[in-house]
Amino acid sequence: MITDDFPPLIGGMATHAWELSKALVQLGHKVTVLTGAIVCHAKSRFALPKVEMVDGVQVINFGFTLGLRRYHKYWFNREVKRYLLAFEEVRKDVVLHVHEHMRPLSIRKLSRLPLVWTNHSSMFLRDFDDDSKKSHLTRLVQSCDWITAPSRELCAKTVALSYPEERVTYIPNGVDVRRFNVDKRRSNRILRLHGKMIRLSDDTCVVLCARRFVYKNGLHIYLDALEALPPEMLSNCTLLFAGNQCSPQSTYEREILERLESMSPRVNLHLLGAVPNDVMPDLYRAADIAVLPSLKEATSITGLEAMASGLPIVGTNVGGIPEIVEHDVTGLLCEPNDPHGLAHTLATLIHSTALRKQLGSEGRKVAQANFSWNIIAQRFLRVYESAISYHHTVVP
Repeated sequence: MITDDFPPLIGGMATHAWELSKALVQLGHKVTVLTGAIVCHAKSRFALPKVEMVDGVQVINFGFTLGLRRYHKYWFNREVKRYLLAFEEVRKDVVLHVHEHMRPLSIRKLSRLPLVWTNHSSMFLRDFDDDSKKSHLTRLVQSCDWITAPSRELCAKTVALSYPEERVTYIPNGVDVRRFNVDKRRSNRILRLHGKMIRLSDDTCVVLCARRFVYKNGLHIYLDALEALPPEMLSNCTLLFAGNQCSPQSTYEREILERLESMSPRVNLHLLGAVPNDVMPDLYRAADIAVLPSLKEATSITGLEAMASGLPIVGTNVGGIPEIVEHDVTGLLCEPNDPHGLAHTLATLIHSTALRKQLGSEGRKVAQANFSWNIIAQRFLRVYESAISYHHTVVP
């Protein structure tokens, strides 16, 4: 696994790389993660690699001092190349699985091993719509032996760049259905986070929006929808926001925080910041509804975690969301960029406790049957076998 986006960072890509690695180990395979330090773990000018075994996964973190951060890409590629050279000489059963946008272009220059790229990113969708970047994206996909993507939209647009359809595989994201479960749902509505205790009333409907504060996640549309709801309805709700960073803040995030501050005298809301992954199961268990107001999306890991925790989803009909949320079965969908449609959909679930329980129960069943990491890992193993076979057929 090659990715800079890895725990302790939070987010979908980091979670995917980590959970998939653990699931592959449980299936009897050896997994090594090559990653770069986001926060330097040594005081030396060039920190030595930090090697540790975590849940059976070997994690090699190539240290880098913050003072030389601008050289990070060069340093990371250099260290990856040094590490891979030994495998290229003696092993034929190794596959490189790359997770970051554009990273395969640099990795292909460093290695002749079979290369699988998982096209997670909404940045790919952004660049796809930019004609000036089409040639760069075409070179990106051509550098890969096999490509997977967690939404059919990403698969289709990968093929649209003249990449062979038979070497593109749709594999959704997964969820740890053991950690994210329905045990003790709503039995303990006290959250302990960042040294604080938040007590949630049993009489309110708790609506959770666990999304990073970036434009593509549609936080501004969600706030428009909340402002369109009747005040008496909002007075019976507690709104939880997880995903805002302490610093540095983007212009968009500052605008969202300013709007939330102006709403706070009228609405019971809590800004939870960047919630550690080990706290997320308790957060889902304390909530009643999960909201995904995205404008662009692959398969939302947040959505899958909420479903596995028995939460009904209010989501937008965009990207990979309708591939995990079936309307009127595991949640309710509305069109993206439609505040009034989102408000109406949200109000439907706020009004009906019975509907919330019905959709949440069905969502749990779907998560267990289709999206457990064990199932997803087995699908990736078939891709690895195909990539290795293809690579050794075309590369002398």
